[in-house]
Order: sequence, then C-alpha cells, then structure tokens
Amino acid sequence: MAEAIISGVLSSSLVGQEDITVGELLEDRCQVLQDRYGVSTTTDNTAAIRMGDLVILSVKPQNLAEVMAQIGPELNPAQSVLSIVAGARVASISD
Repeated sequence: MAEAIISGVLSSSLVGQEDITVGELLEDRCQVLQDRYGVSTTTDNTAAIRMGDLVILSVKPQNLAEVMAQIGPELNPAQSVLSIVAGARVASISD
C-alpha cells in the first residue's frame, strides 16, 4: 500500500522525489524503492521521520506497537501522522 501511495503522489506531482523518505527494514526493498522512484530510504525509522511534515504509517498491524515505540518519542507537534494500518485505533498511535 505504501508503494501505491508513493507512486500516486509522485505521478500527480504533489511532491518531488526529494521530499519523500521511506523507512524500510529490508535493505533490498530500500534499494528497489530508490531505483524505482528515486526516493530516499533508510532502515532507521526514526531517521525517516525526523524531517517530515507528514508521517505515513504503513506497517503490519502486529508491528505497529514496535514502530510506535521507535518513532513516538521523535514525533513533534508540527508533524501530522496518517495511518493506513488495518484495524489500528487512534489510541494505539497517539499514546
């Protein structure tokens, strides 16, 4: 789903490649996204969100708590968070 969002945002020119940073744990997947879309990637989720105005959460539901434990302390009040995590409640993101 995240890749579809990246593709759509870039093809509609809502933002440029230089405006997107993807946090992805798998190195080979990072390389695919870099090659296909020209976006920045990192295996460090906290690094991925540091400069972003909009953070899109696209993880498996069973991984959400772990990801939020990583990035939660790094989020700042100026950032917006959009979750496309199936079944996730707002409380699991905002706590």
